[in-house]
Amino acid sequence: MIGYYSESSMAKDTNLSLSMLLKTNTSLLISKNQLTKIIRER
Repeated sequence: MIGYYSESSMAKDTNLSLSMLLKTNTSLLISKNQLTKIIRER
């Protein structure tokens, strides 16, 4: 029972970190796109 719980919690943590990584990556891409837009407008 304890082993199963620790495994499921580990999976949850992995999913959380993965989603956080995806969010940061997308936000970085968006900021990059905004920067290129500003540079092109000049």
